[in-house]
Amino acid sequence: MRFRRFVVVLSILTTTVLLYLFYNIVLQRKNGNTFNKSIVKYRESPPIYIAVVVCGQRMQEVLVMIKSALLFNYSREKLYFLIFAEDRLVISFNEKLNDWRAIRPEFDFRLFPLQFPLSNEREWRSLFKPCAAQRLFLPSILGTIDAILYVDTDILFLSPVADIWKFFKRFNGTQIAALSPEHEDANVGWYNRFARHPYYGPLGVNSGVMLMNLTRMREFKWEEKVLPIYKEYKLRLTWGDQDIINILFYYHSEKLYLMPCEYNYRPDHCMYMNICNVSLEGIKLIHGNRGYFHSNKQPLFRTVYEAVENYQLGKNEYNEFLAPLREALQDSAILKTNCDVKRSIELLEKLQASGDFPTTRLAALQKVLQSDFLNAVREVYEHVYETVDIQGSQDVRASATAKATVAAFAASEGHAHPRVVELPKTEEGLGFNVMGGKEQNSPIYISRIIPGGVADRHGGLKRGDQLLSVNGVSVEGENHEKAVELLKQAVGSVKLVVRYTPKVLEEMEMRFDKQRTTRRRQ
Repeated sequence: MRFRRFVVVLSILTTTVLLYLFYNIVLQRKNGNTFNKSIVKYRESPPIYIAVVVCGQRMQEVLVMIKSALLFNYSREKLYFLIFAEDRLVISFNEKLNDWRAIRPEFDFRLFPLQFPLSNEREWRSLFKPCAAQRLFLPSILGTIDAILYVDTDILFLSPVADIWKFFKRFNGTQIAALSPEHEDANVGWYNRFARHPYYGPLGVNSGVMLMNLTRMREFKWEEKVLPIYKEYKLRLTWGDQDIINILFYYHSEKLYLMPCEYNYRPDHCMYMNICNVSLEGIKLIHGNRGYFHSNKQPLFRTVYEAVENYQLGKNEYNEFLAPLREALQDSAILKTNCDVKRSIELLEKLQASGDFPTTRLAALQKVLQSDFLNAVREVYEHVYETVDIQGSQDVRASATAKATVAAFAASEGHAHPRVVELPKTEEGLGFNVMGGKEQNSPIYISRIIPGGVADRHGGLKRGDQLLSVNGVSVEGENHEKAVELLKQAVGSVKLVVRYTPKVLEEMEMRFDKQRTTRRRQ
């Protein structure tokens, strides 16, 4: 494990050093220049547009992201930052970036107000993270711009922006965007284990770094396709705009170009083992999602972030950035894990060796701690803890996070908790069908939501919900007819207790299909 971590760290260090030595010493000496970059003029070429959306306390992250892009802009490409920000941040951005532009004239910027569709504006603003959904509407807002690189606020460039921009030239005639996979390993994938909606490819995609050909997206009528997806799946979304993007590219997979993982390198890529090979090319863009730039859970991410944050533009880049980063990366803490689960497993192994506790109980607990499900719970908990909007002590925040995590898993396929759905009963009925029952050796399920019916209009009930009780009367283990009779007897409204377990419904339907096929043959 430590050797793998060492390889990752060494690859970052080696690649960074070599690139700096090549671009900043060899090329600059050929041009007769030194490390005083303020006298180097930028290339007279079309600008590279970089878009970012910032709300809340994310301004500092955006400034560090911009600084990293300038640090690695060896060839002095013209960079143009498109910043969508809350009104209260505009003055601060203007002051800081105008100061930087005096030092590094190869970049420019423009500030935009947040802009969402008037219908459901409040919902769009709060989807997943504050204002994260803004990116979905950039094709129409930036109507005169051909293409952009969109990045989340918690992104750092460890390579020239021009490197990732070159992927646009690899697009075929139909592709409109480029993203990296959400996971490289199916054993720890989120979408393939928990998503309750369609997603791209076998493991989904991560939307933190996204090349967007806006011209093609406008021709594709991107926003006209996004809005219906949101309306249909909004109750099933966990990761907000990223889920919407996954759903869209599930139905239009030919429109997406897939970039390698080193262009969106995240903590998941090196948490348990190195599942993104960066030993040759190095990390191009590093993504400190779930707050990893600001925690000690993965020291590598925080160390790189702080090295960029502490560097002052205009200073000697080798002495003030590269040398401190090299020294920090050699710290032994970088090669150690800060995962509490792993420490718990080590403790259990010691307890087993001591013989002071029953071996079977310790083995069972150890199995739970090492399970994929617990890893998934921990990932969600860490994400919720960093994003939950609540004031108070750490205990209060932890308690709120625990409740929010339970709620998230209550909405996750295969791990749902019972919930109550109350529907009005009208002359047209309830608007759903049920199947299964004791006589069919199966639970009773919601097999169909009638389009436009009461259940469809009211929301809350889903195809795949297992029916547990009707108006307080349990139907678990009961015949199909009992559930139907209870639904018929309801007057005015009906209160249902259901649990979402669609995989069991799929298995049951397959069994019924086989039975029907067998009967037809007979």
